[in-house]
Amino acid sequence: MRPHKQSGFVLVIGLALLTIATGMVVTGMSLGRYQERQAGNYLRTIKAEAGVDEALWKFSEWTTSIREKVNEAYPGNEVNEPILSQKSDEELLTFSHNNGGKTKAYIKEIVKLEDDRVRVVFGGQFLPLGSGEGEGGRHGQATFQAVYSIKSDEQPNGAYQDVLLGCEGVQASGGGDINGNVRTLQPGAGVRLSGDANVDGNVTAMGTLYTDSSITGNILAGDDITLDAGGGYAYGGSIATTGSVFFENSAPAKGNVSANGDVEFNNAATVTGNVSAGGKVIFSNSSASVGGDIESQEGVVNTANGKEVDKFAGGSIKIGSHTPVSSVNGGECNPQVFSDNKNTLAEEMDSLLATVATDAIGANKDIVVGNYPIGDGSLSPNGLTAFDKTWNVEKDVILAEATTADMPTFDKPVSVVRTQDLTLKNGELNVSGGDVVLLVDGDLTLGSGGGKGLTIDQGSTLTIFVTGETHIKSSTQMADVPATTNGRSTLSLYSSHKDSDSYSKGVLIDGSAQALANIYAPYANVSVTAGGGLRGSARGKTVTVDGGGEIEYVPRSISGGDDESGDNGDDNDSGWKLVGLSYGTGGE
Repeated sequence: MRPHKQSGFVLVIGLALLTIATGMVVTGMSLGRYQERQAGNYLRTIKAEAGVDEALWKFSEWTTSIREKVNEAYPGNEVNEPILSQKSDEELLTFSHNNGGKTKAYIKEIVKLEDDRVRVVFGGQFLPLGSGEGEGGRHGQATFQAVYSIKSDEQPNGAYQDVLLGCEGVQASGGGDINGNVRTLQPGAGVRLSGDANVDGNVTAMGTLYTDSSITGNILAGDDITLDAGGGYAYGGSIATTGSVFFENSAPAKGNVSANGDVEFNNAATVTGNVSAGGKVIFSNSSASVGGDIESQEGVVNTANGKEVDKFAGGSIKIGSHTPVSSVNGGECNPQVFSDNKNTLAEEMDSLLATVATDAIGANKDIVVGNYPIGDGSLSPNGLTAFDKTWNVEKDVILAEATTADMPTFDKPVSVVRTQDLTLKNGELNVSGGDVVLLVDGDLTLGSGGGKGLTIDQGSTLTIFVTGETHIKSSTQMADVPATTNGRSTLSLYSSHKDSDSYSKGVLIDGSAQALANIYAPYANVSVTAGGGLRGSARGKTVTVDGGGEIEYVPRSISGGDDESGDNGDDNDSGWKLVGLSYGTGGE
């Protein structure tokens, strides 16, 4: 007799939660039965249920592309109307394979709910070979519904969503850990992580991916993946690519491995989960192993010794079968995220330069702070002042007046200080008095000499818009500055500078500086060579990190709240938080 299936919505209130390989969180009420199903101890009287399991498992690889599309479309959709559905988005939402018939795993629809929530309906359907999908629909269907809160401190499709995002590539080396997600956007844009550049998060590359370091989250690539980390490292999530996967060293993979090309074990690496290859699965080292099942379209090959092929797998081996990996979804390098999603940064900057007053003191001048006779500077909603040490002056003088203007990311007019080139050479530039905006129509240099560099008082924030190059140098030390203040990022930098070649660095953080900033520079090469590292995020044309500095993700807050921890409260790194689920079958 088939076990009764619990239906209805189950709220996550005081129940035990479990983070599973999919990155989902499952409520205690459904947990026991779900664990049985995942372990294979549940007798599947309808193979459609295998499809639901497959959809749930696959969701970890779908999450990035689906999340982006849902976040983009959410504001314009009506409540209780589908944002994505099988009818209109079948290719994105469907995952099928043959299993003695046709097991169709899919997401049926994602529906907008009230209060920044969505309902995801997972589906599974089994059709014996030779039967049509329209023949009554009684061959077996199963559904599983999950409700997610998609509200976070970041804007949907906003400027900052990953700790390191390089439109055309990301490179990290030199021993500094990266605490957050890493990704690229353009076709062919790769990721290279070397020299102990460990990532505590997901890595998504549109092109090739090379790493000799640990990655705790999922790895997804649009080309070959080369895993060259030794035994002291590990890959904690799923690994998937439309190319091939090469294990060149012995670091274990804790999740499943899927490739449309080959999967090659050229060292003693182990995979805890399953392996699926559209080409061959090749074992060139007798110590390599797969804890789960192996499926390969072109077969399993052992080039190491006479060891029987089936000894490499803890589960079954299936030849002539493969679970295809979907193409990696990229994104816009310069999305329209300003002025109600109407302007790119370049368009927004042109608008600011045309509307912010140019007749105020300092607006049309290059300004240097900390270069005798000009001493320490103060930046506030009243303007930029500094102490003039000239013998017959010896008082604070106004270097740049503040005007009031409508500015991006603010919901009301704010004080703006406009300059041309702005340089902090020695001493201190202190920000105080609340929210301050700098509009620099030229180059920005902070902390090039001695002294405290840039400091920000408690309760104040600094938002910088700059058209030229930005150089944050060694005297800028911001380790003790809170990441967020009154619901805003304490320091945000928007650069419209365009680098014309790969050698120029439109945004450079170097020396021993520890910078706190969310950097949004989609046209510039962003380089972090500072031993002090970066707390925040960096988005650029390319992003390069070396010098051993740690990169720590700090979510960008834009409104409300007084939590200065930088923690956005998500249960997983996708930014979606599971708040309830139900399980059941249906023949609809």
